[in-house]
Amino acid sequence: MCYQTSMTQRPADVPPIDEWTALLLGKVAVITGGGDGIGAAIATMFAQHGPPWRPPRSIDRGGGSIVNIHSVEGTRGFPGEPVYAAMKAGASHFTQSLAAGYGRKGIRCNGIGPDLIQTPQVDYLAGHDDHDERWESWAPVGRVGWPDDVARVALFLASDLSAFVTGHNIPVDGGTLAQSGWFYSPQARRFVNRPVEL
Repeated sequence: MCYQTSMTQRPADVPPIDEWTALLLGKVAVITGGGDGIGAAIATMFAQHGPPWRPPRSIDRGGGSIVNIHSVEGTRGFPGEPVYAAMKAGASHFTQSLAAGYGRKGIRCNGIGPDLIQTPQVDYLAGHDDHDERWESWAPVGRVGWPDDVARVALFLASDLSAFVTGHNIPVDGGTLAQSGWFYSPQARRFVNRPVEL
């Protein structure tokens, strides 16, 4: 593997974006869990912006981008599921540690913490047709998220659009982390932290 050995400090060091419809052209992407849900959306979006899929191979040119998918629950307490939250927090910290350790070798590492994403594994909509008005309370953007919402952030992080971004865990959660512990009450027309009725 060839590592980046010298750093320069010029505006020209920002990688150019020559082809906006092929953001991953010339890159190698290894996607796990790509069969359904978030993984399938990421695999599909990556395929639209790069070469046809090839079996994973080592990066012999040096450099690259790692995008870990964990959960926003790794950044806040998760009542009743402390082991799940701790595992996701571990993935979040692993992301930061990889970024700190391998950035000098041209490898960027970032993470995505999804929440409220509608997938076959977690169905937020089935059986809740009478709760549409509550999305305004549950998520600041007022809607459920979709796998493509996560895939768009993954595409950004994997491409040179984020060439100066490393060591970050980006919530793709409709604002639930920012709102943590608070609920918007349309009835009271204010935020409450102990909703009796929304």
